[in-house]
Amino acid sequence: MLIGIAIIASPIVFAIIAFPDSFSLSWNQGRGGFIFALVFIVAELIGLKIIISKKRLLSVIPIAGVVIAYLIGLEYGLRDFILSGEELFNVQLIYSWTWMWDFIIMSIFVVVALSIFLVNVGFELLLQVQYFLLAVQ
Repeated sequence: MLIGIAIIASPIVFAIIAFPDSFSLSWNQGRGGFIFALVFIVAELIGLKIIISKKRLLSVIPIAGVVIAYLIGLEYGLRDFILSGEELFNVQLIYSWTWMWDFIIMSIFVVVALSIFLVNVGFELLLQVQYFLLAVQ
């Protein structure tokens, strides 16, 4: 279970280390919401006391790698590509637009990882966790 938590936390920890200026302890600026969501995810996984198989743990590692690659790619032109969509969608708040994509990518990662980890726990619980994650965002 602790390895599963570490895998889910790895993109967030990477972002904290690589881009510390992008974190603030607020909901509406930067990546601070990642920290709040991570606390709730960790509490939920510890409370469930599930045993995650090695096969499932290994299947989530490449997905975490893709999210980390996304975060790295932002510094190498991906952010400019995302910003190019602002005119197409008539975006008024440019920084909110870019942060929104960070939250979408991270939410998809967490939902997929938890879906893989919690496949035996039950569909109802999985829906509750996913609803909670979307509500936090």
